[in-house]
Amino acid sequence: MIVVRQVLQHLPLATGLALMRHAKATNARWLAATSNPLWENKEVEPGDYFRGPNLQAAPFLFGKEEALCGTPHPVEDQEHEDDNMMLFDLDSWVVPGESSSQAAPTEKKRCCQI
Repeated sequence: MIVVRQVLQHLPLATGLALMRHAKATNARWLAATSNPLWENKEVEPGDYFRGPNLQAAPFLFGKEEALCGTPHPVEDQEHEDDNMMLFDLDSWVVPGESSSQAAPTEKKRCCQI
């Protein structure tokens, strides 16, 4: 499992997408990440900040989350910002711009199954 908490909103979108590609390339199955379907992804300079990300929107385009940790809160709700974590299956994610036939093989060696 890879955990990416409160990171992507400080990166340019292309860099964030590259980070997600690298996460998939590790052959980890699960990704737990800050994400909220009510938020909009915005372009920022490295180290700046936008209220996000939304991994289900462009450029990330993850499918439905496997689990939701907390309740999605609107942008205005600063009190619950840290509640917006989602669990995604990296095996089922097709990296935007790649067809499923271009995707890396999904055979995994694991010591345990989740």
